[in-house]
Amino acid sequence: DVVCLPSYHEGFPKALMEAAAAGCAVITSDVPGCRDAVLPGITAFLVPVSSPDKIAHFIKKLVTDSELRKSMGERGRLMAHEKFGVTKIVSAHIDVYSKLTRVSL
Repeated sequence: DVVCLPSYHEGFPKALMEAAAAGCAVITSDVPGCRDAVLPGITAFLVPVSSPDKIAHFIKKLVTDSELRKSMGERGRLMAHEKFGVTKIVSAHIDVYSKLTRVSL
């Protein structure tokens, strides 16, 4: 029901995209990549790097507030479908490949 990914830096963490698709609320570090994979305060809580007390606070909050946890998970699932759905991703790839084939080498 909750996914926690503390990190110092990331590319784009597929684990957070999968967490959203699975309807899980997220706690992650406020670093590029992680913050790009969530909607802060809506699908996830962002915490400063190296903040175990903040992580513990939000874990406790989500464990004890089932409505908040469910709401964040449901919103995450919608976001995942809208931003990362297979149709959208395939279209984006096709667009990139079509532009590449038009480039003269």
